[in-house]
Amino acid sequence: MATLSRFPGQTASRWRVFLAIAAAVGGGAVLFYGLSARQPGAAPVVRAPSAPVVRAVVASGRLEPEGEVVRLAAPTAFEATRLEKLLVREGDRVKAGQAVAVLDRRGRYAATVVQARSQVKVAQARLAQVRAGAKGGELAAQRAGIDRLAGELEIARTEWERYAALERDGAISASALDSKRLAMRTLEGQLAQARNALVATAEVRPTDVLEAQAQVEQARSAQARAEADLEVAYVRALADGQVLKIHAWPGEVIGPEGIAEVGRTDRMYAVAEVYETEIGRVRPGQRARITSANGAFAGPLGGAVDQVGRIIAKKDVLNTDPAADIDARVVEVKIRLDPADGRRVSGLTNLQVDVAIEPNRSAKP
Repeated sequence: MATLSRFPGQTASRWRVFLAIAAAVGGGAVLFYGLSARQPGAAPVVRAPSAPVVRAVVASGRLEPEGEVVRLAAPTAFEATRLEKLLVREGDRVKAGQAVAVLDRRGRYAATVVQARSQVKVAQARLAQVRAGAKGGELAAQRAGIDRLAGELEIARTEWERYAALERDGAISASALDSKRLAMRTLEGQLAQARNALVATAEVRPTDVLEAQAQVEQARSAQARAEADLEVAYVRALADGQVLKIHAWPGEVIGPEGIAEVGRTDRMYAVAEVYETEIGRVRPGQRARITSANGAFAGPLGGAVDQVGRIIAKKDVLNTDPAADIDARVVEVKIRLDPADGRRVSGLTNLQVDVAIEPNRSAKP
């Protein structure tokens, strides 16, 4: 107690020094941090606002060739048509116009064609004969007949004149003279007829030529009709493609499924059934991603929207989800697969797929 009371001034001075040092240290720290914040290299970081995430348009779909699958069948006018011969197998490539099958009516139609062609040849020969006129030998024979009749007529006329003189002298009866007159008149008629026939034979009349030409045209029309009937006996491919499925075999009656199904599998499409509430976000050229829920192919397929349908209808693709809205109204959107991906699934026509169309991505020009 005696010691503290002896130095009260020294104790107060020490406290003042301590407070001054603390204030100096605190001010320096504040000054240091303030200066460092104003240095050029330490500019404040401005974060850009994040872009909104664009949701993809998802839909169920199926794979199919370009132009859909074409079903080849016999003409509907035929009843109970049988298949005579099948010219292709499943998986074969066919060209437009190539014969795929032959119907059992081919034999009958082929015989009709042969007969019609023969009739054309007969009519053409008749026309050539009319244009050429009569043969020289025929004309000579007719002229010889005319000369013979003229000689007989001269004899008959002489006989009639002699009988007329005898009848005037009363040597013969009138009936005997009449018989000679009748014989002379008969020969005169025959001679006139023979001369007219010679003129008609030697002359080529335009009416005869026209009649022969009409017969030729009629025969040609019958031939064309027979050939058209024969062509119907062949079932041909309508376009280039691949035989996907055969439904009828030789000897069988062709049913409602037809003979075969053909598709252009070198150009594959995914047909997506987009809900009508989402179709406004879909445009041609947008990229799409196609996957298989059952693993029918590995990895996703790529493609671009090629065509947006114009008709709203009910869903066609079967959905195994019991909670799915099977009565939903959808629009078909055709997506052309990238060539490499199309080749991967060329043998999977009608496969059910899942489609995701990306509205913010378009195909490269």
